[in-house]
Amino acid sequence: MEYAFPVILFYECVSSADPREFAASQRAFCSGLGLKGRLPIATEGINGTLAGPAEKIERYIAALRKDPKFTGIEVKVSAGTAGTFPKLIVKVRPEIVALSAGEIRPDQENQLSPLEWKRMMEKNPDSILLDVRNRFESEAGRFENAVVCDIGHFRELPDYIPHLDHLKEKTVLIYCTGGIRCEKASA
Repeated sequence: MEYAFPVILFYECVSSADPREFAASQRAFCSGLGLKGRLPIATEGINGTLAGPAEKIERYIAALRKDPKFTGIEVKVSAGTAGTFPKLIVKVRPEIVALSAGEIRPDQENQLSPLEWKRMMEKNPDSILLDVRNRFESEAGRFENAVVCDIGHFRELPDYIPHLDHLKEKTVLIYCTGGIRCEKASA
């Protein structure tokens, strides 16, 4: 692993019949490895941010990918320290990212790689770039001419959707920070 104390970010939208049992097994495994961070688990999947010593993080990723539901899970890695997270929090939640829009499943058929997204944008210069991040993130930087959702929290998006009605007949390319909000927003 590139960092001595990596922070990993990952999510996977998969059905879980018993998220409480899965959360208990994840809590035990992460605790045994000494990992810290946040791990929301729901019937719709997992959304994790964990930190720990490189060899422990590698063991966690390898074990996660042994589960057939997570073999292709994308894990993003950045540098951290022993104090990146104060403790481990594993909780069963109604959703792995709060949208409060009821039972919706992300449409992974709409997912584009960064290269495909760029090509789509270049191929169709009339496409609309839609920023579904919160105000703070959008103000930090965004694509030129992007339509920005004026929301303080992602869970406000369902109420904001009527402001986007004029985009219904357009090609819309959604972007966010880590990917999961894009998947939920597209659904």
